[in-house]
Amino acid sequence: DDGDGETDNVAECDDSLDVDGDAEDFAKALGICQKAEGKKWGLVSAEFTSSWGSSSPPNRQQHGILGKFGNVIKPQEGGALGVISSGWAREFNGPSNSSFQAGQTMTGPGTVPPGFPKPAQNCDIDDSVNDVITVKVTLKAPANAKGLAFDFNFFSGEWPQYVCTRFNDGFAAMLTSSAFNDGEPDNISFDTQGNPVSVNNGFFDRCT
Repeated sequence: DDGDGETDNVAECDDSLDVDGDAEDFAKALGICQKAEGKKWGLVSAEFTSSWGSSSPPNRQQHGILGKFGNVIKPQEGGALGVISSGWAREFNGPSNSSFQAGQTMTGPGTVPPGFPKPAQNCDIDDSVNDVITVKVTLKAPANAKGLAFDFNFFSGEWPQYVCTRFNDGFAAMLTSSAFNDGEPDNISFDTQGNPVSVNNGFFDRCT
């Protein structure tokens, strides 16, 4: 809401994005269409990296801009949604002649935000991580903005076999803002019991 009397009235901008689009296109798939110019609020910058604090790019197949994900998950608005993955960010695991197959790594060992990975209650966690992808989106907020919200779905092929083991997929949404946590980045995504989002969280309720 930019205070012009109409809420969320930015035009949609994601109807013709390429599946391999860059991070700015990925931001458009999230509904961030306006660029910050002068006093205007909007997108300042966006980038993909292979680790927290790194400038190295991930495997390009770890991010995707899709019109749907399966037959149920569809864009909340506009024509596209963004997908990031420790494997293929597509609706399938790649053709048989692809460079990535099950058991192979995408980016190999990586780093995650300080304090992560975090274990769920009463579960151990391994400190080493692999196949990390980050999306860093820097925004200039409207002057009257009081908060933000976003929707996400978390999928894993490791559930339920790896529940409460030392190994599992995870997701963190780190927010850095002068109006939050004294300006220090911290995670803003949890399950209903306060656990970080991973194979051990309380959200999993489907198995196919």
